[in-house]
Amino acid sequence: MKALLLKDWFVIWKQCRIMLLIPIVFALISGMMPGSDGDFFRLFSVVILAMFPITVIGLDERNKWEVYAATMPYSKQDMVLSKYVLAVIGIVTGCGLSVIATAFLNPSATSWAEMAPVLVTIFTVGCIYTAFIMPVIFRFGVEKGRMWFIILAVLLAGGIGALNTMAQGQNSVVFSFLKFIQSSLLWLPVAGIVLLALSALLSISIYSKREFS
Repeated sequence: MKALLLKDWFVIWKQCRIMLLIPIVFALISGMMPGSDGDFFRLFSVVILAMFPITVIGLDERNKWEVYAATMPYSKQDMVLSKYVLAVIGIVTGCGLSVIATAFLNPSATSWAEMAPVLVTIFTVGCIYTAFIMPVIFRFGVEKGRMWFIILAVLLAGGIGALNTMAQGQNSVVFSFLKFIQSSLLWLPVAGIVLLALSALLSISIYSKREFS
């Protein structure tokens, strides 16, 4: 798998090195903005880095990498898991960039006790994003998967909106559940990692049935 990750990095560096500047710029902007003002840029820095595996898959499809890889000693499981590992590396890197930028650019204006829950939440959002989109990409490919990604994004946004509406009533079951989750920061990343693991198993099952010629 190390060789696959190195291949993906070389593809990113050769084909998308300019795109690497975007999450760095967003992280720098978030570091210059105090408190929650920079959370939007922190989130997008992580999401953009989490999207790089999809970019690599798209380039692989264009260059028929899957056909070539079938002749090499890589299992389809390794092919799938390498993309998930790349996504997690991107998510962690995005969170790390935000911490470094804030530490150097605006250390006195930021409460690290307040920033920690934000970083945990952003990490979880990155995991959830990856968990939902990767099986779609492995099933339909990048080009066909774009439409499904839009549909999925609308459904997720609608679901979050509905959840938020139901949570307005402070005696509701949803409100009580959300307060329970917020009571421990460990629940969020654990839930994100578990969802990511289940997604990886689903993607392996989908990809193992695909034939390349």
